[in-house]
Amino acid sequence: MQGAISEALLEKELHGLLEMKTKEPHHGVIVPLGDGTWAMTQKGDDALPDTIEVVDDKGAVTSTVECADLHGETVVNNTLAFGCSDSIVIIRDGKPTVVANPDASGERVGAMVADKKGEIFVGDWAADFQVTAPWVKGRSAALTWPATPARRR
Repeated sequence: MQGAISEALLEKELHGLLEMKTKEPHHGVIVPLGDGTWAMTQKGDDALPDTIEVVDDKGAVTSTVECADLHGETVVNNTLAFGCSDSIVIIRDGKPTVVANPDASGERVGAMVADKKGEIFVGDWAADFQVTAPWVKGRSAALTWPATPARRR
């Protein structure tokens, strides 16, 4: 089956196949948000994407958010979060919110995970810290990770 799907993708024969265009190829993502809307990263002058666009079902950009050095994203239900050099961008129900990093260190948030409800996001930030961003409170905080994590008993 996998070979048939791969061939169909090459030939663009899958029913309902949607083609989304970015400004140029890049290290980024296109994520469906529901109701035909999408979040799509766009590349700037650097190697990593620096912008997130929310695009409606007709391909029109409905909002644009800057996200310097974008790297890392996670999706839970109707909530999407991206790690940036100065913030976390959270898109919930198609509406973006920017949550600033705890300080102006310039360290970016990279790999991210979320709780099952999509209310708390944790990402790797700086060399020794994690950042958590409860979107409902619109803030983030640095967490010091222990050198040797406690083991579950």
